[in-house]
Amino acid sequence: MARPTASRPRAATAGAGDEPVDRVAARTGVGSPAATRRHMRYVLGVSPRAYRDTSYGSA
Repeated sequence: MARPTASRPRAATAGAGDEPVDRVAARTGVGSPAATRRHMRYVLGVSPRAYRDTSYGSA
């Protein structure tokens, strides 16, 4: 099976800023927060927090 593209997690976090993972999961339809974390780690190779820190800078 082909690896999914990174566009969905990036789209999910675009503008999310400090939005909790459970809200991102509900907004994007990925499923549970745990499924969102797994999907981002699989596709992007980082956790949602690491992605935010990289994209938005550390708090």
